[in-house]
Amino acid sequence: MGDPRMEPPVCGPRIRSSRWFLVVSTGLLVFLCLAVLLAGLLLLRRSSQPRLGQIAGNSMEPTLVGPRVLLPCQACAFENRFCMDAWQPGRPIKCLNCGQALDVPDDPILEAGQNVRYLPTLPWSRNHPRGPGGHLLRRGDIVVLERSGGPEPTDGHEREVKRIAGLPGERIAIQDGDLWIDGQRFQKDLTQFLQQAILVGHWTAGLSTTCSTLESFFDAFDHPINNDLPINAHDSITVLPVRDLGVSLRIARASPAWSLRLGWQVEDTSVHVKLDCNQGSILSVQLDSELLTRSEESATKRLADDAPLWLTIASVDGRVLISDGHATWIGERTLTVERSDMLAHNTSMRQSFLQFESLSGEIEFDRCLVYRDIHYRGYSDAPEQGIRAGEGYVVLGDNVSISNDSRGAGDASQRVPVENIRGLIPPDHVPLVRLLQRAERMPMSPPRLGHAILPE
Repeated sequence: MGDPRMEPPVCGPRIRSSRWFLVVSTGLLVFLCLAVLLAGLLLLRRSSQPRLGQIAGNSMEPTLVGPRVLLPCQACAFENRFCMDAWQPGRPIKCLNCGQALDVPDDPILEAGQNVRYLPTLPWSRNHPRGPGGHLLRRGDIVVLERSGGPEPTDGHEREVKRIAGLPGERIAIQDGDLWIDGQRFQKDLTQFLQQAILVGHWTAGLSTTCSTLESFFDAFDHPINNDLPINAHDSITVLPVRDLGVSLRIARASPAWSLRLGWQVEDTSVHVKLDCNQGSILSVQLDSELLTRSEESATKRLADDAPLWLTIASVDGRVLISDGHATWIGERTLTVERSDMLAHNTSMRQSFLQFESLSGEIEFDRCLVYRDIHYRGYSDAPEQGIRAGEGYVVLGDNVSISNDSRGAGDASQRVPVENIRGLIPPDHVPLVRLLQRAERMPMSPPRLGHAILPE
C-alpha cells in the first residue's frame, strides 16, 4: 500500500449554493407578485368605475328618458315630447297641454335619449348571484343587460336596461296591475314606490293659469286616474283605473301645532286620515278610527336640510302610507278598483280624489305632485300572466305596453341569466327630486282621460 500522504489532492473547492442567486430569485418573485397584485388592483378599480351610457329605447319611460319626437304646439307653445318607439308617422295627434291638433312635419325634431351612469359587473363575478361591488341584486334594481342572443358586447354596443321584478327560484305573476311573488302580492315600501312612480300632474302656487288654488287643482282632475301614458302617442292599450296613487304636498307655512283631516278617494273606496302635528313633525295619524303606529325606518328623505317639509299620502299595494319625510305610518286597507264605464265613455265623475280640511292651526301648501304606480299588464296587454320559477332574473320595463322583456310572447316567458347582467344603475336616494325634474317638462294643467291621438 502506498503512503496516503502521497495521494493527489482534491482539485477545487467544495460546491455550495450561491447566496446571490437566492437573493435575486427571491427579489424577482416578490416583484412579480407585487406587479400582479398591482395590476389586479388597477383592473379592479377600472372595472368598478362608473361608466357612461345613453338610453336608446323607451322601455323604461318615464323613469329613464329615451329618444323622443319633439312637436311644439302652435296654439299654446307647449313643447310636446313623444316616445320614439310608439311613434307612427303620418297619424294625427293632439297637444298634451291644450288638446289642439298638432301639425306634424315630415321630418320632426328628434331628441336623443338621456345619458346615465352605471356600475359595471365584474367579469369574474358574472357566475355569482351578486351585482357590481359584491352587492346582492334586489327587486326594483335597474340593471344594464346584454342583448339576448347577441354577440359579446363591448363599450360600443347598445345594451338593454330593465328593472328586476323577480329573483332566481321565484314564481312571478302579474295580476290586477301588481306583481305577485310565490302567490303573495309584493308590497313596496314608500321609497320603492317613489323610485318608480309616474308623475301625472303637478301644481305650483302662483304659476297655474287654470287652477289658482290647490282645491281647484284636485277638483279639475278627471277621476279615476288611469294607466295611460300619453307620451306613448300611438300606442293602443286597455285603459283601466289605477289603484296605487300618491300625492306629495310641500308645506310652505304652518302653525307650530296643527291638525288636518284628509279624504282619500280611490274609485268607490273612501279613506279618511287625520293628522296631528307639532313643530313640523307628525305626532299621530288616524286612519278612519284606527290609530297608526310609526314605522321604525324612514321611507323618504328631505330634499335638503333647510328645504320645506313634504307631506306624502299614498295607497300602495293594498296599504295606505303617510310620511312627513322622517318616518312613515302604515295602515292596511283593501282597495278594490274595478273597470269603470266612465273610462270607456270618456266621461268624468267630477269628484275630487283628495279633499282636506284644517281642524286646528294653519297650514299652507305651495307645491303638489300627483303620481301613480306602474300598472303591470301581461304580454300583448293581457290582464294576467305567470312566469314559472327557474334560474335567472325576471326583468320588466317601466313602460309596460312597449317593453320587450321577460314577459316574452305568451307562454314563452324568459329569464335573464346573471352573466347577462352587465351593470347596475344606482337608485335615486331622494326620489322626489326626480319627480320635480320631470314636472319641468309636463303641462301644468291636470290630465284628461283618453289618449293623445285623434280619431281617424
